[in-house]
Amino acid sequence: MIQKRLLIKGYVQGIGYRAFICATARWMKINGTVKNLKDGSVEILCECRNDEHLRKFKKEIVLSGTDQYSAHVEEILVEDLPKRELGYFDVDYGGDVTNKDIATKIDIGSNVMRTMNSKIDSMNRNIETRFDTMGQKYDTIGKTLIKLEGHFIRLVEALIKEKNEKKK
Repeated sequence: MIQKRLLIKGYVQGIGYRAFICATARWMKINGTVKNLKDGSVEILCECRNDEHLRKFKKEIVLSGTDQYSAHVEEILVEDLPKRELGYFDVDYGGDVTNKDIATKIDIGSNVMRTMNSKIDSMNRNIETRFDTMGQKYDTIGKTLIKLEGHFIRLVEALIKEKNEKKK
């Protein structure tokens, strides 16, 4: 087992990043804590099985958000951590809140809402693309119907002309 201190720099506070880190670490069976620092960065103390496990964890927690509601990791600094007891991964809220459970649920809810918003945006882009494609197809159908109408009118005119010639 290896223990490391990760210092995450970028736009990583006030957007539910700690809850994301906590959920990811638990999913990957990593022990430790995550907390906000006063300089705007996030500190992770973690215990991983080996360097490869740590590499995968770092890859999972690098986010590249493009709006003010999404984390954007610019840099991860890694330091060795003196051996200590690191338990089940948790968020260290410091003295920020009086009820850790409520804060955790709010962070998780924020992440869920952001994920839903991202999926809705993706669906909207997909729908717009489909409507554009449908519009192009309907334009083609409309042009074809106009051509067929012209052919039909000429055919009817030819039949009328032929019928009138037979009457003579």
